Amino acid sequence: MLLPGISVDGSFPSYRRRLRVLSVNSSVFSPLEFACQKLESKADQINTVLSDISECHPLDVKGLQLLLQGAVMPTVNAGPLSYAEAFTQPEQRKRYGDKGVHDLESAFKKLMSACEKALQVNQTVVAADQQTYHEVLLASFEAMHERLSGFFGTSLRDVRCQGSGVEVGSPMHVLNSISGITKS
Repeated sequence: MLLPGISVDGSFPSYRRRLRVLSVNSSVFSPLEFACQKLESKADQINTVLSDISECHPLDVKGLQLLLQGAVMPTVNAGPLSYAEAFTQPEQRKRYGDKGVHDLESAFKKLMSACEKALQVNQTVVAADQQTYHEVLLASFEAMHERLSGFFGTSLRDVRCQGSGVEVGSPMHVLNSISGITKS
């Protein structure tokens, strides 16, 4: 996969003038590298929504739920599980080696960690009329985790140490930001 890129003089996009192009480059990625980037990008999107929670920026619940739905229960495309199905086949494991499969596993761990945090936050802010929807998201997450564990032979759950502070994106952080408490 060929991915083009440019560097410009100034900040992009500029609404007042055209920007001078400083350099043009392109990168070639293998299908596995591209899949890992897509998984990490989805995890970054979810983490960005969670980290943007503050007194000035309330949680975008619908946006968070749409990102979660696209990650754990896609309806249009095959979704992230298709990457695991494709790249954990014996011929693909042989083609990309242990490092490639490990990179894919790491990308899935990052995505599953982001989804798990998002589900915890969603549980604290979901209205009573959306409780069923949250339960469907949670069941889809659990089913996805089970299938991924089968593909990789290990659990992809995020094992975190309990800290003393309130973690950004945690249910307490969300409740604190809603109520106006700013220490985290």
